[in-house]
Amino acid sequence: FYIVKSGRVEISSQDEKGRSVVLARLAKGDYFGEIALIKNVPRTATARALSECSLMVMEKADFDLLISQKPDVAQRIDRLIENRAFLVKLPLFAELAPAQVAMLASRLLPQRYQPGQPVVVQGEVGESFYIIREGLLEVVVEKEGAKKRVAELGPGEYFGEIALLLDVPRTASVICKDQSLVLRLCKKDFLDLLGEQLYFAKSLEQTSSRRLS
Repeated sequence: FYIVKSGRVEISSQDEKGRSVVLARLAKGDYFGEIALIKNVPRTATARALSECSLMVMEKADFDLLISQKPDVAQRIDRLIENRAFLVKLPLFAELAPAQVAMLASRLLPQRYQPGQPVVVQGEVGESFYIIREGLLEVVVEKEGAKKRVAELGPGEYFGEIALLLDVPRTASVICKDQSLVLRLCKKDFLDLLGEQLYFAKSLEQTSSRRLS
């Protein structure tokens, strides 16, 4: 398992046609090599030094010992790997550096919901931002006692940003149509990311304006 102490490392893999595809460029504080150790599979990508590098290395035996003594660490890393792989495919996070994606992935809390169960309720105070991993959810707005379904959301889509961006109560309810898995990001982490990433903020503002109109 490797942690970059200094320098730059490029992570790449081959596509279906055998061409090299750059997946990430890592710098100080980033890490790699965990997938093969956690999943017990061959290396899934190639790491190549782009400059003179200093790496901190944990041998497999020590890594395995750490995992055996702390099972929760293995579960957290496994969840982190899955969340990170999911996030990098979403356009909303396309501009985030690998370290930022890893940090975001580590702070997402998975929550499961049953059909008919609301994730957010119109009029409530907004405390979280949500990304859909699995399932279908419908957005329902109540006005003058009448409820209207205004949208349907699926995997890769998100909701909950309006209340956090505008500091207002929830403007709609989001209800599960089937069994769903959503990733929840608390308000503080959401606002921290918002302040760091101009692209992320602009994308959310455009989506929020469209949804409000």
